[in-house]
Amino acid sequence: MNSQTTVSAILDRTFLELSENRRTVAIFLSILIPISAVSAFFQGGASDYGLGFGFGFQLTQSLLAQGFLAVAMVFGTAIAGVVVTYWLYAGMVGRTAAPGFERFWPWLGVYILSSLGILFGFAMLIVPGIILCVRWAMVLPLVIGAKGPAMASFGESWEKTRGHGWPIFGAFVVLFIGLLIVGLILDGLTELIGGSSSIPELIIMAASEGIYTAIFVALSVAIYRLLNSNTDELAEVFE
Repeated sequence: MNSQTTVSAILDRTFLELSENRRTVAIFLSILIPISAVSAFFQGGASDYGLGFGFGFQLTQSLLAQGFLAVAMVFGTAIAGVVVTYWLYAGMVGRTAAPGFERFWPWLGVYILSSLGILFGFAMLIVPGIILCVRWAMVLPLVIGAKGPAMASFGESWEKTRGHGWPIFGAFVVLFIGLLIVGLILDGLTELIGGSSSIPELIIMAASEGIYTAIFVALSVAIYRLLNSNTDELAEVFE
C-alpha cells in the first residue's frame, strides 16, 4: 500500500473518504456552519489587537465591549466546534455515522499539542512548521484508532510518513491552492451579495470554513488509510 502513496493517490483517497462518509460530512456541516456563523457574528467587529486561543476563539476588544454574554457565546461555539470536529474524525476513521467519544480527551490533548507545535514551527522560519504538518499529518486519526498511549501517535505518525513527505506535501499544496481560489471567488461573491459583515457574508464564510475543515480532515484520514496497514481492524474501537 505504501508504494501507492503518490499525490494523485492521496487526493483520490481524500475525495473517496468524503464520498463514502457523505452522510457524516453533511451532519458535521449542518452543525458547524450555524455555530461558526454565530461565532463570526460576535467577532465581526474590527479590533486593535487580538489574543488567539485557537479552536476558532479570539478574544478581541470589540468582543469584550459586547459583554460577558458575547464572550460566553463565542467560547461556547468554539468548544462545540472542537467536539464536532472530533466527531467527524471519529466517524471517518471508524466508518460510522454514530461514533463514540471514548478517545475524545486523548484526541483533544494531542490536537492542542500538535497545533501548538505546528504554530511554533511556522514561527521558526516556516519550514519547521511545514515539516511538522507533513510528518504529523496522520496523528489525529491515529489517536482515535490507537489502543496505546495517545502520545505515541506522534512518533508513529513520524515513522509511517517517513519517505512519503513529498507526496503528502504536494497533496497539501494542491488542496490549499484549490481552496484559496475558491475562497477568492466566494469573497467576490459576498461583496456582490451583501458586502463585508453582512448576513450572507457570515453564512458563506461559515460554510467555507466547514467545507475546508471537512476536506482537510478527509486528507488526514486518507493518509492514515494509505500508510496504516491495520485500519480495517480499528472499527472495533467503536463497537
